Amino acid sequence: MDKKRLKVSVYAIMKDEEQFFDRWIESMWDNGNGADEICVLDTGSEDGWEELLYAAADKAGMPADYLKVDQKVYSPWRFDIPRNDSMKLISDDADICICTDLDEILKPGWGTELRRVAEENPTAGQIYYYYAWSSDEKTGEAKRYFWYNKCHRNPKYGVEWKYPVHETLTYSDEYQKMFPNSARMTDQTIWLWHYPDQTKSRGSYLGLLELRAQESPEDMYGLFYLAREYTFRGMWDKCYQWASYLLARIKSTGNDDMLMEPAVYVLLGEASDRIGAVDECEFYYKEAIKLYPTYRDSYIRLAQKLAYSNRPAECFEVLKEMDEKSERVRDWRNLDYMWREWKTCQIRADALMWMGRYLEAAEEMQKAVADIKSDDDAREARQEGFYGDLKFLQDKLSALSKANEETNKASEEAKETKE
Repeated sequence: MDKKRLKVSVYAIMKDEEQFFDRWIESMWDNGNGADEICVLDTGSEDGWEELLYAAADKAGMPADYLKVDQKVYSPWRFDIPRNDSMKLISDDADICICTDLDEILKPGWGTELRRVAEENPTAGQIYYYYAWSSDEKTGEAKRYFWYNKCHRNPKYGVEWKYPVHETLTYSDEYQKMFPNSARMTDQTIWLWHYPDQTKSRGSYLGLLELRAQESPEDMYGLFYLAREYTFRGMWDKCYQWASYLLARIKSTGNDDMLMEPAVYVLLGEASDRIGAVDECEFYYKEAIKLYPTYRDSYIRLAQKLAYSNRPAECFEVLKEMDEKSERVRDWRNLDYMWREWKTCQIRADALMWMGRYLEAAEEMQKAVADIKSDDDAREARQEGFYGDLKFLQDKLSALSKANEETNKASEEAKETKE
């Protein structure tokens, strides 16, 4: 007698995401090897979304009764409530459930792998998989990826989403007794790919993060994202305030299960720099290096600060130490461009310019430009002030060239007069 196949349920919330329907349904269905049901809760799309969703299912060859949909509008908006409502669409006989967004796709074969892991680990209540948060638009390579978990057993055993934004799964005591362990899908294989919808506004995030901090002031993960969000808005005083509070909580409780302390030091260094507290800025970067010598971001930030401060020798020493000690770890803190050649070339060029070594600086910038290969790279480089530094160097080289031409011309004229 054949062994019963575990029933897999994919569930999602959405609004006005019709452009993703075909790709998402095709991925979740995966020619019948993926989901046994797909549950979608719409939160306020225009009329016609439901017909388009069923049309996408039909195009993928998925039976219509495998798709379960509903619509509910929320005001005020927060993410956890609709996430919880979307789980109500999941069948009682579903064995494994995975939550995705419509701008994400799963690697072909994901259903077979997920069932294998779930069957081999019957007490695993959480199943982790590698998740690519973003990928290079030109090469398709993952820019940031790390272990991720939006996969669990049937929510009827006690599963709930918590927090108004950057929501996370929580589990009842009953659930944790039934499923006390966790498991992982194939190591080093990226199973879930995220292709961020650049048209969607994140305008509501700040208010939702502030609400999260108000509701759960002990929640360090939320506090970090709040402090970071302030950097996106240029609200450096607020960033400093909340990052300082978060660091104090980490120190007082000894709890840093998300390994965020070095990233908090970097936030404090950036905020101090922006509000004019130069000594504090360097202190935070150096403290991060001392406590976490393998964490690259603090080296990069300190080296950049030293380069901009006309301290090239110190800058080169920091870069040398970084090359010797930093290690690339795949976790949620990792910023891809901290490891890119264009970023280190930019810093070396900035330091060389202060030393008057403009031709060497130009060589570094040429290598950097060659390493900027996609629109994503260009956006990150713009954010890092790369193009301003490049223009400064180009203007300087142009002025020097002009000055040399004038000097040579004057020398020739003087020579002709003498003759």
